[in-house]
Amino acid sequence: MPIDISSLPNDTESLKALLLKTIESLNEKYEVEKKLQGEIQRLKHAMDFFKLRFFAPHSEKLKIETGQLMLFNEAEDVVAGASKTEETEQITYSRRKGRKSRELDLSRYPSVEVVHDLPENEKIHSCGQTMKEIGTDVSFKLRVVPKQLLVEKHIRKKYACPCQGVDTEGIEGAVRIAALPPQMIEKSIATPSLLADVLVSKFSDSLPFYRQEKILNRYGIEISRETLSRWAIKVYETAEVLQDLMEEDLLKWPVLGMDETPVQVLSEKDRKNETKSYMWVMRGGPPGKPIVVFRYRQTRSGEFVREYLKEWEGTLVCDGYGGYNSGGRDLKIRLAGCWAHVRRKFVEIVKVSKGEGCAPEAVEQIRQLYLVEDEARQGNLNSEQIRELRQNKSKPVMEQFKAWLDQKAAESPPTSPLGSAVRYALGEWEKLQTYLDDGRVPIDNNMTENAIRPFVLGKKNWLFSACPAGADASAFLYGLIETAKANGLEPYWYLNYLFEKFPMSKGEDDYRALLPYKLTPEIVATHLQVKPDFTSYKIPERR
Repeated sequence: MPIDISSLPNDTESLKALLLKTIESLNEKYEVEKKLQGEIQRLKHAMDFFKLRFFAPHSEKLKIETGQLMLFNEAEDVVAGASKTEETEQITYSRRKGRKSRELDLSRYPSVEVVHDLPENEKIHSCGQTMKEIGTDVSFKLRVVPKQLLVEKHIRKKYACPCQGVDTEGIEGAVRIAALPPQMIEKSIATPSLLADVLVSKFSDSLPFYRQEKILNRYGIEISRETLSRWAIKVYETAEVLQDLMEEDLLKWPVLGMDETPVQVLSEKDRKNETKSYMWVMRGGPPGKPIVVFRYRQTRSGEFVREYLKEWEGTLVCDGYGGYNSGGRDLKIRLAGCWAHVRRKFVEIVKVSKGEGCAPEAVEQIRQLYLVEDEARQGNLNSEQIRELRQNKSKPVMEQFKAWLDQKAAESPPTSPLGSAVRYALGEWEKLQTYLDDGRVPIDNNMTENAIRPFVLGKKNWLFSACPAGADASAFLYGLIETAKANGLEPYWYLNYLFEKFPMSKGEDDYRALLPYKLTPEIVATHLQVKPDFTSYKIPERR
């Protein structure tokens, strides 16, 4: 609205008052505009982020050069010692530059020879003489034999006494029959190998029971998905003692990682089918003997943390979810934060902004912390040596990063993407420092998140558990399988071994001997009479 100059007062005091009022009005408009700009930036960032989420590759790897700063690969890759040069199988096109070739190791598999010879007329040289064989050229191809189903025909021999069934004391029943060995599921056609195949297919390979039902039907075997589900629940009910023993051993170690993810469970008492339940995962155990335990609960509240850790003392590694703070209150535990979560928030900003702004500085400083962890890993240091290394190298980096965060917190609007990332880091700062004082505590919670990832991927296929008993069985089997993998055991062969040995076990000592971290691939291979190569689980390389 234009100002009529002729209407302005002539005295100084009135002019000052008008000027002050105008300034106050402009300041108010400025604050409103500032908030609107912040909201616009936040919404623009969210829109760009969702575009990346839906249309871009799902990875935290960064390959953006900004000035002299090169943003390195995902922080987890640094700790895991990821190869600097990507590899590919020998069969891929050789014209792809910058990649090394890798030959497949086929020596572990049985082989058949296919001989290719020249026709007799081509063995005659143009000079008229018969050519002599001087050698062979050998190449290898991989053949797949479709799944084979064999029927075990159990024949129980009977014996009777010529006394026609009455012994000297007049007691009838002098007929004897050979007993069947104890079975994992009595009166069932499921052998240890079939159970292992069905359960690994679902809980390791994310193949739902309804798809397995169709696959079996292709082979002429009609086994319903309901039967497969009952097998899983029966295995859990029979071997639940193993889960209790794993939890007991897990809580003996003073460092524990915890995470949770939603799961839909049908037929829960007094709850709608659409109501969210949760699968919790805990990972711990001494170096080289990791233990993974899953537990299904109806809630995500801190009550589960208090229930599960009520008698435990140690350091809990977790993300910033408030349930861990409330659940850990009044318990003898110390919380350790996850640096991967902090880094992830800045990585999102870098991706959306394409390397512009100051977020790359945060990623670079966090990378320095992970390089210290890489140094500790490569040096094979013990926990005390790791603590000293962190105090000498990581602590100064963290102090510098804290000053950077404080500065950006004062400069960035709280609702802006950068402001949100900065305030998350500052809010977690006390927990993020915990790992500096204990070499046994990891820098992040990625090992626990990696353990829960197969469950997250699997539920995209099977969508829900049909009942609470099924969710409990899933928790048990995921825990067994992930613990086996973490200890270098191939899940199929481990479960095959377990299902053969468990029915004959009599007490706690026998059960403990069957836990994945009590076994080696060689023990499993010897019992099952297969090559140790088959019973060893090799963690896939990150690509």
